[in-house]
Amino acid sequence: MRDALLGVEGPIEEIDFTTDARPEEIEALMRPLCRAVWEQGREFGTIGGTLAFATETEDDGSTHDVLTGDYASAAATWAPSELPPGQRLQEPQPLFRTLPPAAAAEALARLGM
Repeated sequence: MRDALLGVEGPIEEIDFTTDARPEEIEALMRPLCRAVWEQGREFGTIGGTLAFATETEDDGSTHDVLTGDYASAAATWAPSELPPGQRLQEPQPLFRTLPPAAAAEALARLGM
């Protein structure tokens, strides 16, 4: 969020995750995607990391950034869960909410921008 407010161009490389998952679960999911993982916020349920990107070049010469990782060494894996026939699915919930313009303006003002 800080980089977006400051107008930093390019892919966001440093991320912090805080969810209702335990810190070790967050870390297990992040580690394959990150060049480095830091744990300063572990006691607060936050794990941070530096994402690994590579630049891919297409046949037409155009380029784009791709999130890379060491998936073979992943400590955790994603697996489908069993869903009994006839069980209703939960209503999907949005992952992110749009930041109200007033909140962005307030944050920029605090940064002196």
